[in-house]
Amino acid sequence: MRYERRKRTVKPYAIFAVLLCSLIAVPGLFAGGSQEAAGADKVYNLKFWSEYAETQDGVAELKVLFQELEEKSNGRIKITPYWAESLAPRPESVNALRSGLADIGKFATMFNPGEFPVCDAASLPFLIKSDRHVTNAFMKIYNEGLMPEFESTDIHIGTIVTAGSQMVLFKDKVTSINQFDGLSIRSQTPVTNALVKSLGATPVAIGGGDVFMSMEKGMVEGAISSPIFMGMMKWYEVGKYLIEDPLFYGLAFYGMNKDTWESLPADLQAIMTEWFKDVAEYEIGQGDGMYQKFRKVMVDNGVQMLHLPPAELKTWANKSSFIIDDYVNDLKARNLEGQKIIDIIKSSEY
Repeated sequence: MRYERRKRTVKPYAIFAVLLCSLIAVPGLFAGGSQEAAGADKVYNLKFWSEYAETQDGVAELKVLFQELEEKSNGRIKITPYWAESLAPRPESVNALRSGLADIGKFATMFNPGEFPVCDAASLPFLIKSDRHVTNAFMKIYNEGLMPEFESTDIHIGTIVTAGSQMVLFKDKVTSINQFDGLSIRSQTPVTNALVKSLGATPVAIGGGDVFMSMEKGMVEGAISSPIFMGMMKWYEVGKYLIEDPLFYGLAFYGMNKDTWESLPADLQAIMTEWFKDVAEYEIGQGDGMYQKFRKVMVDNGVQMLHLPPAELKTWANKSSFIIDDYVNDLKARNLEGQKIIDIIKSSEY
């Protein structure tokens, strides 16, 4: 009876307090659990910057990759592409990524001279051997933490890809270094300027859209670029001799705004990391297909494809080899490991 009397004296609010304390003691039952559920349901709409027109070759395949990412993430990641520089003009594209105006995109580093000193290694003469070599070497460099030019400037790298092999197209036939004296050649960056000078010619800074007229009027006798771009811009109408030995390679990256990347849950980061590997393979295959397409266009329009004899090619490489040494010293002055970067490139599979 004494027990019964004590039982009756227990107040209802005391029982409620005990239950409440028990619920609070379960971690995440309310706040944490609801946040996780919200994270699992949240849709991340990513704005993709692109210089390509929607009708350009390869864009259809890129759209398929966007769709595959949406499917792999169960609809939690959606990419909205902004074609033809509609989100921001190309000179401002990298800053658009850093600021968050763009969440993701593909960007060529050569249009931002001085901002990506490690990436300039792709422009070093006769160092890169293939499109795949670009991805293999520079992703290893990035993953080893040797490229602060990205993470320290609010960019997360998804993958690094080629911007195409860079060759020289001439108005008249040139097959020897002895023929470079007195020629003016369109160049793109300080590194390629040094290459042109080392071969005995004068580099001229001309935008891609002005090369046709410049060659037509004799302002330059040759121009360096990707044969894909040459074909698109119809340079074959003013230049008839392409030396089909790559001088160097362009470099581009698929990058994300760092804050956007860090806002993704770990599982979506893992999905995107794997997706970027698919993007890299797409770029390698697409690049080769585009090259073959526009190579045929140039040949069909009377361009002769020339290959240098091995001894001549070695002469060009030897004449320009100091550029690699200068690169290493320049990076050393920036407290970057230039020689290690060169060693990784030379040892990477291609």
